[in-house]
Amino acid sequence: MLSYIRRYKLLYLLVVFCLFGCDNLHLRFDEFISFKDSVWSSGEVSNFLYINKDDKSEGDIFLLVNHNGLTQDISVTFEVISPSRQQWQGEYTLNLEDIKRRYNSESKSEFKIVEDAQFSDLGGYKFKITNTTVEDIENVRLIGLVIK
Repeated sequence: MLSYIRRYKLLYLLVVFCLFGCDNLHLRFDEFISFKDSVWSSGEVSNFLYINKDDKSEGDIFLLVNHNGLTQDISVTFEVISPSRQQWQGEYTLNLEDIKRRYNSESKSEFKIVEDAQFSDLGGYKFKITNTTVEDIENVRLIGLVIK
């Protein structure tokens, strides 16, 4: 057993370093919401709560859409309320053809909403994502909010 540990000591050290020292390689937050009958209804609001425990953290915010062959773009309103009650809102059109080319995926699309977002307040950040597409969108299994 001891010779086995010596032989793979470097590998163990690398694994331990990545587990504790490679913060940027890990997802900071991910949460998903599934839809009944795989339909994301027009006007439907999805709420997410991210608890920030580091007063100087930052990250990229993504909306992940897991689908089964979407054929249309998606319009969303993205709203954030910080623990200090500061509010930010943006409207986005998520172009699926661009995402399919970039990620080479027919069933999962990842949209970068905010790059280098600053989370300067400790506590809960409330995210509200609203489907503002004119009609219901079929074949959407789930959506997720990812911060990395």
